[in-house]
Amino acid sequence: ACVSGNLWIARVLRSGGAVIDTPDQFGYQPIHFAAGSSNVGLVSYLIEHRADVNAKTIAGKTPLHVACRSLTAPPIIVARLLNTFADCNSLDACGETPLHYA
Repeated sequence: ACVSGNLWIARVLRSGGAVIDTPDQFGYQPIHFAAGSSNVGLVSYLIEHRADVNAKTIAGKTPLHVACRSLTAPPIIVARLLNTFADCNSLDACGETPLHYA
């Protein structure tokens, strides 16, 4: 649901017991995929349900890294992550911060 940016499906899955912070094999959690989408409501929904805005992938990327790199994520997603204490100085495995991706 988060890969496709579908808030409605995310809500249905969550109501059925889906865990907010379950990572895939690369460590990406739903909040990472949502941060790279254009769906501000989906990002807000995950944050409201206590998604970890500083979760790191195996490569050390946080949702803020993903949002800053995305060509489709509106700036409000970056602002929403920062307003919920996303670490803007977090280094990924290559030593880059979200600003490097912006």
